[in-house]
Amino acid sequence: SGSEDTHREYMVALRGWVDGDPEARMPGGESYADVLERYQPVLEGIAEQLADDHDVILVSHGAAIRVVTKHATGVDADFAYTGYLANCRFMVMEPRGKDFGEWTLTRWADTEL
Repeated sequence: SGSEDTHREYMVALRGWVDGDPEARMPGGESYADVLERYQPVLEGIAEQLADDHDVILVSHGAAIRVVTKHATGVDADFAYTGYLANCRFMVMEPRGKDFGEWTLTRWADTEL
């Protein structure tokens, strides 16, 4: 059925996004690089202004959160692919003065790392 095909396309695209495949995308959709082009400058700007004793909460779509977190922290691609993010769950990333891609991941949904 159409929904099964769409789900399969999504899973293939998500695998490519976490693996860093620049060609991976849903039909007519964005690549992971397109997503990072929008997210990364915003996150880096926030990280530069973030005081050690403050937190920031950002809200987005689960797949975008997983993909951006993977590329911001370098967490294992298999973990990012299989690490489901249910609605209203969150990640905790700590820049700790490091460059995007080297941030520390301390929580993935219900898993503390």
